This record gives sequence, C-alpha cells and structure tokens, in this order.
Amino acid sequence: MNEEKLNHKARKRIAVIAAAGILLIIADWIFAAQSNTLALYDGNRGRYMLRPDEGSSSGKISLRAQVSDKNYSKCFDITLDSIGSKKEKAGNDEGSSAEESGDDELVAYEVRSTVLSLNDDPSARKVYLPERLNSGEKIRWSVERKSNTTAIVLTSMILIVLVYRERYAPLKKQMQAEQDSITRCLPEFINKIVLLLNAGMVIEVPMMISFTGRCTKYVHASGIPTVR
Repeated sequence: MNEEKLNHKARKRIAVIAAAGILLIIADWIFAAQSNTLALYDGNRGRYMLRPDEGSSSGKISLRAQVSDKNYSKCFDITLDSIGSKKEKAGNDEGSSAEESGDDELVAYEVRSTVLSLNDDPSARKVYLPERLNSGEKIRWSVERKSNTTAIVLTSMILIVLVYRERYAPLKKQMQAEQDSITRCLPEFINKIVLLLNAGMVIEVPMMISFTGRCTKYVHASGIPTVR
C-alpha cells in the first residue's frame, strides 16, 4: 500500500464528506424556510405581521422577545390563524432551543400573555407586536432563524481535517507491524547465527539457513562441493 493510493483514497473520502455537508446545508435551508411562513414588517406603529388570507392555512414564524432592562430573552413559535378563522392559541414556547434568563416573573408573564393574545382578533389583517409591556419595559422582537448550518460546516471541516491527517495511518500501522515482527524475531535470529558459527560454518551459510528455515545449496568460491 503506497502513499499514492492512500492519498487517492483520502481524496475520495474528503469529497464524500464535502458532498454530504453540502446536501445537509441545503436540506437545513429548506427546512428553515418552511418553518417561517410569515414575515416581520416595520410600520409607523411598530413591527407587525400579516395574517394569512381567509381560507388559507395558518402561518408560522419563530420570534425572539428581548427585554434588555430585565435581562429577559425567549424564543416563541408563533402561529397566526387565517382571517375570520376560529380563535386558537397563538404562541408556544415549549421545546424552544433558546434559553430564558432573568428572574422577573412579571415580565415573563406579560410577554407570554402578549404572544398568546395575537389571535384575539382574527379579523385584523395586520397583527402588531407591542413595543412596550404594560409595566413600561421596552421589548424588542426579531425573527429567530433556526438553522444548523454553522454546526454542519464545522463538523464537516473537522472530519475533513481528521481524514487528511490520518491518511497515512494504514501505512504507519503496516510499518509498525513489520518493526514489531523484526523485534520478536531478532533474538532467535541471533541465536541461530551464534550456534551455526560455533558449528564451524561460514557466515554466508548461517544467514541463508536463518532466513529460509532450511539448508539451501550453495557453492563456495574455492570449489567446496554443494551442500543441501
């Protein structure tokens, strides 16, 4: 197994990892686009969403509510019913990947109440998000894009680096096995040479016997007969 074959095999593995990473990124983008079917707009009265048309399916969007004065941050999955539809609960913060910080229970209650009341008037086309809570704290809304692109890219890069660094691992393993074999056989080899030399045989014969495991015929340069 030479270095060229190992390099070719490593290049194939890197290509497979890169292709898999690209496919995962595309799938992640598609999933993220489907998870947010609503958009957030800026108006004179603040930020708002457009309720889906009558008879169409509900719209979904993930919004992050931040109250900086109270160190509060939470992601909500918002569902807006279509115009004229039956009132349903608009928000759900269960299973959110974002964390909630701060110990102000009043602020947390007000934010949840605001999110849950977004479907109170199903006839309203524009659904405005409040800029301030009833307690006076300013609240900021932003779209939460649930994407795993960064994690996919980092994982793919780590795998590519590992494959490149370990491309010669089989060759190193083979060399180590050969070295271990030599280390194990060397004492026996030396013992055979010593015994054969003590028997009065020339050095070429013990060497041949030790490597082949049997007596091989040889012809001495001075005309000694063939030995089997």
